[in-house]
Amino acid sequence: MKYLMNKISLSLTALLLLIFVSGYSQSTDSLDYQTIMELVINNNPAIRQSAEKLNSSVLKEHLAKTAYLPNVYSSASASKIYPVPAFDFSMPDPETGEMASRHFQMVPDISMDYGIRMNQLIYDFGKTSDNVSYQKTLSDISRSGMDQLKQRLTLAAAGYFFNLVYVQQAVHIVEDEMAALKKHLEVVEKKQNTGSATQFEILSTRVRISGAESKLTDLETSHDILLSHLN
Repeated sequence: MKYLMNKISLSLTALLLLIFVSGYSQSTDSLDYQTIMELVINNNPAIRQSAEKLNSSVLKEHLAKTAYLPNVYSSASASKIYPVPAFDFSMPDPETGEMASRHFQMVPDISMDYGIRMNQLIYDFGKTSDNVSYQKTLSDISRSGMDQLKQRLTLAAAGYFFNLVYVQQAVHIVEDEMAALKKHLEVVEKKQNTGSATQFEILSTRVRISGAESKLTDLETSHDILLSHLN
């Protein structure tokens, strides 16, 4: 007898597992586990905020590294000089021998300055290196924080998802149980009419139906709560 009971228990366990797996495949007709994970990772505001923070840290790190690069720039300027320093003097013309007046200007009317210049950092006593290391540390911290946030959200979403699968299967089981109890109640009521069943059997069946209804209400409430958390 003990061997028979163990065998029946194992058979019932295998049947329940089969029902759970088949129900899981049916419960994922709208959203499967992989799709939910992608939606959480790609659309959660906290992850987006963390990604922007990481992007800002990486850009600041690259900006700090630019201090090692040469600074090349061009410049040009022009200014008008007034009065212009000049003088006049007379000297004989070599061809005619007559005296001719000459006008000499010491500087041009407009002074111009243009060119290409370059500055290169040679040594700053480790200031740039410390700044780069500091920005890199901030980037690593931001990256680690975003990874931890993804892990927490993934675990939470996975918990809600598989709890929903379990609750959905439990709802189906309770609904089937209620249907069976209602059919049993009909049979018992017919037996009472023929005198082969007692009022106690009817009351006990109704109590079981009432308990199943309460359990179904609790499961539906849990389903709505889990779905809200997942959303």
